[in-house]
Amino acid sequence: MAFLPGVDSAAGTTFEVTQVEDAVDASIGDGVCATGAGTCNLRAAVQEANAQAGTATINVGAGTFVLSLLADRLEEDAGGDLDVRGKLRLVGAGPADTFIQSAVPDRILHVHEWAVAEVRGLTVRSGVSSGSYGGAVRVDPDATLSLSDCGVFDSTATHGALNILTAGGGVFNAGTLDIDRCVISGKSPEAPVPVRADP
Repeated sequence: MAFLPGVDSAAGTTFEVTQVEDAVDASIGDGVCATGAGTCNLRAAVQEANAQAGTATINVGAGTFVLSLLADRLEEDAGGDLDVRGKLRLVGAGPADTFIQSAVPDRILHVHEWAVAEVRGLTVRSGVSSGSYGGAVRVDPDATLSLSDCGVFDSTATHGALNILTAGGGVFNAGTLDIDRCVISGKSPEAPVPVRADP
């Protein structure tokens, strides 16, 4: 199995997502994925992964995981999309079994500057980005993302005069992006350009 440069193949911290509900981690940085209710969900796992010094792996089983918390301008990771800020491996049970979708007006996944992420075996859908590129997934400059065995569907992005025509309804890449065995589409006909890449 090949890994991205910067994503360590050695065993690191692993989080097992057991709940589909959206909630924040109760104590970010303690190495334990646990909400106030004591369960591990996707957002809490990503928050803990960001706090790790090395590569963290998040295993997500079959089911539909809905991002339902509104974005918090004072604490970006506490709502809206999933913000990847470190080294992360996100693994689903398969694109026909694991679904991550948004119930709020935001994208699904944002790989921030200098972050390195590998995402495989899942489908992301129903993302919305207003005023910014990348309806479902955004890769910032100097960030790296590998997508494999995945689906990206039913998402839209708008940005200024470009509106929703070329803003990358599915994925916007300004960093390094590798795609293997994935099906990506915008929310046709509103987002006919599913992937946009800027140098």
